Amino acid sequence: MNTHPPRILVGCPTHELKSDSIEPFLRGIEQLTYTNFDVLLEDNSPTPMYSQRIQEWGNHWMKNHPGQLFEIIHTEKPDDSARQRIVHGRNLLRQRVLSKKYDYFFSLEQDIIPPTDIIETLLSRNQKIVSATYLNRKNIPTGYRIEIMAGYYHNEGEKNKGVFRDYGFNLILPSRLMKVDYTGLGCMLIAREILEKISFRVETNTPHCDDMLFCMDAQKNGYEIYLDTHAWCLHLFNDAFKKTNY
Repeated sequence: MNTHPPRILVGCPTHELKSDSIEPFLRGIEQLTYTNFDVLLEDNSPTPMYSQRIQEWGNHWMKNHPGQLFEIIHTEKPDDSARQRIVHGRNLLRQRVLSKKYDYFFSLEQDIIPPTDIIETLLSRNQKIVSATYLNRKNIPTGYRIEIMAGYYHNEGEKNKGVFRDYGFNLILPSRLMKVDYTGLGCMLIAREILEKISFRVETNTPHCDDMLFCMDAQKNGYEIYLDTHAWCLHLFNDAFKKTNY
């Protein structure tokens, strides 16, 4: 019987245009109370200057966390769209989880600040795919609206068309572990078993982002998606949040 805490890889793709989120993101990693994890980031900026800056912080972090690794990989793909570069980065992280036999991938995007005990909390839910809760800001003709970053199929017809409806606050209360049809990859714990069967992908002929496609693929493979509405994260709606095409 394995009594060791699960080995977890924490990471996400990043880009220099998102740099106004990186310092609070790194502080969030610094404050995590779980200890059996490594960090891998993938930087798809035009030059390696941004990744070099982050690696300097990571080197200092490793000195204070013996036995834990912090690495950032720079991969320049200038001809790809932002979505394509993000998916390329996620799949690099997926390959690291598989090749180094981590038990879980903790997808933590750089504009998400989680509770300090978020890894312990999500592990305690004992699910293959479980996300913390955070808000999203969606542009609409009159400005924007704030919504939960999770959705559901209203009926089979909408499911067949891949049409999600967003959860309102009234639907996620009282706080609980609830089954959903999709949630974002901003703060999601994913078991290695899932990544052995599913890779991240992007489609140019659909409005679905890679997080939606990942959840759809997981469900097609018989897995369920869970949202923990006890666990709330801060989503930074700063200048970097507005930059989606780069």
